[in-house]
Amino acid sequence: MDLKILLIIMSLMTSKDYVNASTVKLSQNISRLLSENETEIECSYTVENILQIDSVSFLAFNDSSITFEQIVTYLPDTKSLITRRGQYLRGRVTLSDITKSSTKAAMVFNKLLCIDYTLYKCYVRYIDSGGVGREATSNNIRISVPVPPSTPERIILSRKSTPVITEGDNVTYVCTGDVGTPPAKFIFQKFGHENVLLVNYTVTKTSTHEFSVNCSFYRTSYITFKVTADDNQTVMRCAAVSTTLAAENMYVESQPLEVNCK
Repeated sequence: MDLKILLIIMSLMTSKDYVNASTVKLSQNISRLLSENETEIECSYTVENILQIDSVSFLAFNDSSITFEQIVTYLPDTKSLITRRGQYLRGRVTLSDITKSSTKAAMVFNKLLCIDYTLYKCYVRYIDSGGVGREATSNNIRISVPVPPSTPERIILSRKSTPVITEGDNVTYVCTGDVGTPPAKFIFQKFGHENVLLVNYTVTKTSTHEFSVNCSFYRTSYITFKVTADDNQTVMRCAAVSTTLAAENMYVESQPLEVNCK
């Protein structure tokens, strides 16, 4: 089923035949899977007490320039067009032309890509009943492209120069992997004999970077602690935990830790 974003532009009258201001309202965010089609955003507006609509545009937020950029423009009784900033949409969207009597403009994403995962708003230029040119802009909505996390790739023990670990030494485990979007977190758990959970650790340090191909994030997390004699033959588990997407049994385990007791 198509998802629609309603942008309602309401004319506020201050006299019998003069529009003083307009308000624009955006209804809801959209969450769709990558490459999913038929995702529609729609800008609806009123023409009552307005002499004419000059143009209707969709704007998308550009993370690089940190600004909203006009990507599509609709001109009444003229073919709708993709702007210079919206060329990345070419071949992937369907635009519905508008007329002077139209009350909405729609854009359908035939295939969602990572670049579509951003904020949007609608911008309308019109002439009010007093003959004054005016503008109205909606609040923002977001198109989200959720990606489930994968099982962590690996958890390794970052050794110091000597391969022997002695009680009292500090050891560091490193966990890496694809954590999806929004990025899942890694948690570290220490298991003892017969798979008994001994400790849940708070990550000491973590970092992420984004994959541009599949909209996913890659995370690297670290945990550092001082070993004791009781840590001998324990196993460290790294699990991916997502607050928005199901991620059961998404973990990897280290080799048993060998501790040289003093």
